[in-house]
This record gives sequence, structure tokens and C-alpha cells, in this order.
Amino acid sequence: MTASLESIVEKQVHRWQMERDSLKRELLHGHVPRPVITISRLLGSGASEIAKQLAQELDCELVGIRIMDEVARRTNIRKELVDALDERVRSQISDWIDWIFRQRTLDTDEHYRHMLEVMNYFAEMGNVVMLGRGAGFMPKVRPRLDVRIVAPMARREKRVMELRRCTQAEAMYTINESDAHRARFINFLFGGDWWDDRNYDLVLNTANLTVDSAVAIIKTAWKCYAERHRNAWSYMALQAQS
Repeated sequence: MTASLESIVEKQVHRWQMERDSLKRELLHGHVPRPVITISRLLGSGASEIAKQLAQELDCELVGIRIMDEVARRTNIRKELVDALDERVRSQISDWIDWIFRQRTLDTDEHYRHMLEVMNYFAEMGNVVMLGRGAGFMPKVRPRLDVRIVAPMARREKRVMELRRCTQAEAMYTINESDAHRARFINFLFGGDWWDDRNYDLVLNTANLTVDSAVAIIKTAWKCYAERHRNAWSYMALQAQS
């Protein structure tokens, strides 16, 4: 795990440094900005497979719950992310986290604070597909596409039964527990409604979609989204060059 984390962070820091040197040039040549895509999922919807393939096809880093939580725990690795960003970006992220803690009247919890920092740092660097942990409820520090993957209950049950080799009753219990936990987490930390589809840019129902087709739709949506927000991206590029 440690070697993998160090590799991921090193790659992201390197990409961030290169991006700051090349943003203006890429924009002048009409390139689509590097992706930042968050994926919220229902257990059993097939979102993990979609996220993995999407990251591979876009040449992005797949940052899931385990990675975000582990980086949040490791001071030395987290410091590399912090040091890669300029003071203005760190200040903006810190201000937002302070606001979240005040609004939610949260007790001081360093893990939550570090986790929010890590998610924001990855998003600021770009070239990431972020799976879970409410990443889509963060402020949009740069153009970002927020996706939700859903599926009918019957399909979810079948998938969980196959993956966990359990009975239908056990699958149903697991799904209900997962849904309740994720909804509570989003409400607790962000004050958001995990179930409200209006919180997402794109909602895909995998009942009749293959992984390939779902990935193709998200890639197209990202390209359209990025092109529409090119002015905002151009402003950020100028800021990064200043």
C-alpha cells in the first residue's frame, strides 16, 4: 500500500508541476483540460468497474476511498501534496474546510480535516477519477464533472450476491446498510442530500448499459463540459502563470 500511495502522489505532483508550465500552451492549441471526474455510486451498480476503465482510457489516476483515507493518515505523503500547491490554493481550500466545520458544528476531527484536504488537493491537481467519499460535494476549484451511477434494486441484489456469494436476503441487507451509511456520511460532513440527483451533472442507470457504453458516455460528457467551461479554465491558467 505504501509504495502504491507514494507512486500515486509522486505521479500527481509531477503532473501538476508539468501542467502549471503547459496550461497556457494547451489552451492556445484548443486542447481539452485534464479531467477531474467524481463518481458517486450505489452498491451493486457496477460503478467501480466503470471508474477503473474510465481512468485507464483517460490516462487518469483512480483515487478511491482506501487511497483517500490512507493518504489522509500519512503525514509524510500528504505533505508532498500540500507542498506541490501554491499558498493561494492552500488558503482557499483551508478556508472552505474551516467553513464546513463551522457550518456542520463538527467536533475537531483531524482525520476528516485531512481527508477533505486530500480530496481537494487531488481535485486541484487534475487528471483524476475520484470514486466515493462525497468528492462531488466539494467546491469546484476547477472544471469538474460529477457523475452518479445507479441501477435497479434487482440488478444490485444480483450483482452483490455474485460478488459476495451471499443469499438474496443478505444482499438486500448489505445494500440497505450501504445506502444508509453513505447518505448519513454525506449529510454529516457536507449537509448534502446523497439521494438528490440534482447534485450531479450526469446520472447513469446501468440497467441497460455496458461498462464500455457507460465509459463512452462519461468521456463525451466530460469533453462537452470542459469545452463549455473553457473560459473559467483559461482564467485559472492565467492565474497559475502569474
